[in-house]
Amino acid sequence: MFTTLKRFFEKRNLSSAFVIRPSQTKRPIYNKWTLKNAVASGYKANTWVYRSVYLKSVAAGSVIWNVVNKDGEVAEGHYLNNLFKKPNPSISRQDMFELMVTWLELAGNSYLKKSKVSGKTLELWPISPDRLHPIPTADPEEWMTGYALDKSKTSTYEPDEIIHHMYTNPANPILGISPLEVISKTVDLDNDQRDFNKATSQNRGVVDGVFLFKRRFASQSEADAVRDALNERHAGKRTFGVLGDEAKYVRTALTPAEMDFINSRKFNREEIFICFGVPPVYAGVMDGATMNNYKTSELVFWFGTMLFLLDNLKDQFNFALSEELGDLIVDYDISNIPAIREAMLAKTKTAKALYEMGVPFSQLNKVFKFGFQEFEGWDDSNPASGAENTLISTDSETRKDKAPIEFRATAESVEKAIEKETQINRKTFEDLLSTQQEAVFDALDKNINVDINRVLKNSESLWVNEISKMYVFSGGRHGTDFVMETRTSEDDIRAEIVEYLRKEDIVLTEVSMINETTAEKVILHVDSAIETGATMNQLQQAIIDTGIFNEKRALGLARTISGNAVNLGQWKGAETAGATQKVWSTAATEVRKSHRKASGQTVGIDDLFKVGKFRARYPLDNQLPPEERMNCRCTLTYKIDG
Repeated sequence: MFTTLKRFFEKRNLSSAFVIRPSQTKRPIYNKWTLKNAVASGYKANTWVYRSVYLKSVAAGSVIWNVVNKDGEVAEGHYLNNLFKKPNPSISRQDMFELMVTWLELAGNSYLKKSKVSGKTLELWPISPDRLHPIPTADPEEWMTGYALDKSKTSTYEPDEIIHHMYTNPANPILGISPLEVISKTVDLDNDQRDFNKATSQNRGVVDGVFLFKRRFASQSEADAVRDALNERHAGKRTFGVLGDEAKYVRTALTPAEMDFINSRKFNREEIFICFGVPPVYAGVMDGATMNNYKTSELVFWFGTMLFLLDNLKDQFNFALSEELGDLIVDYDISNIPAIREAMLAKTKTAKALYEMGVPFSQLNKVFKFGFQEFEGWDDSNPASGAENTLISTDSETRKDKAPIEFRATAESVEKAIEKETQINRKTFEDLLSTQQEAVFDALDKNINVDINRVLKNSESLWVNEISKMYVFSGGRHGTDFVMETRTSEDDIRAEIVEYLRKEDIVLTEVSMINETTAEKVILHVDSAIETGATMNQLQQAIIDTGIFNEKRALGLARTISGNAVNLGQWKGAETAGATQKVWSTAATEVRKSHRKASGQTVGIDDLFKVGKFRARYPLDNQLPPEERMNCRCTLTYKIDG
């Protein structure tokens, strides 16, 4: 019919711009490689497959995602940040990314349904690859019309309603192909070899065979009776055949040793790990493993596999959310990954060596992508003979004047570091406060006269553990970054912080202040409820309304404790690098009067600042009362005597 219509228009010299396309109704593509079969025959059936998928999915789930601007700064308050912290009410960020990557590894496809309100994506809902099926079109400029759910033959979702991550399949660009599908024959072979070994062991090493008899049996039933007797007595799960008169046993199968199953399975293991991009040593293969090659394999895993996977996820997120992002992008933050931090430290040591050889810092910043802003002496080279302190000095010339030399790090960079740690730690505090609320409410339900201090004491270990990690990780990381002294390693700074925390009991002090405030407010409302005869529901609502368990308090605690941790790390880092003086620096706006007076104070590296009526080692020091600490944004700069 299409040909007839075309001739009709050609005979009448109608415009060639008028194009008729054949109408073709495409059906959904149902993948023959199903997730259900992949789990049954690979994920549950094979150790190497499970280990590979587990390592990649958990690693992906450990990475933090944020909406950032072109300079890499987190776009505070953007609703998509909340989306990546809590995709929907039923699933956490960690669980969602683990599920996404597991689906990709097993099925080659991962689907997220966008739930929008007023044009904003507020929730993401994972949909199994076995349930969602793309519908292709004949139009090369359109590719697909949508997605069909379950066995539907029509489009259930428009293309822009679904975020579709997949591993590219050149034969079908709208439906991915999984590593497990690629390596499936090797996995089947490995499973069969393992099953063969198991069956042989169950049969005490006896392999398949037949008995040949020289005498002739009177009937087939007589032969079958002999066969059954032999099988019952000797075969286990093997079956023996019976032929002829006088008995002679003839094997019909090879032994596992003859088939060299041990080496063969090793080759299978290597091939499976290679396909999934997981170094065998990192996966737990201890043949010839050492600490050095384990660390190397961890780096290979992140740099050779995970970063490519994360880039693919990032690209699809930015494509699918482009209209909502505008000039912003979704990006991942891997600064908390131990292997990445170690690699960055090694990179810094290399940069220092090149700097001492005379390479300008501007070139090092460009090549190694340190992200430092331009400063005085940026393009100056550094002769090896006088380079010991130049990376931490604003004076790139000689030091003949012996004047104090200030560290390069600015108060603004410290403030940004504190805010970054605040956002990282905020969710932890929200979870801790939620746990405390549940414990308090559960205790009140049982007995309104319960000892709230004792209830909070029971959760103290959780707080100590989490806050300790914040101090060590935040302080160690930013202590090293702030000092910019490459001879001072992150491990050195961490050791300083751990020792300081042990001596000062700073974490226990933080926890006691938090619990004391919580207990006072809860007890106040309990007493009021008893006096007025309020119901338990009214009492619990009153406690919620005080804000002691809500997100706002979590943010305040995160900002205060993160600031304390970062300032502590920078102080210890500067001290380790040789700084002799510290200078109090206030934020640009919304500064307390007492802190404004403290601005510019210069004291010895181990001395105390005067802050109003109190003394402190650094801004947000827990020796200060809450009114001088909460939400403080003051920082320190440092000097080194020449």
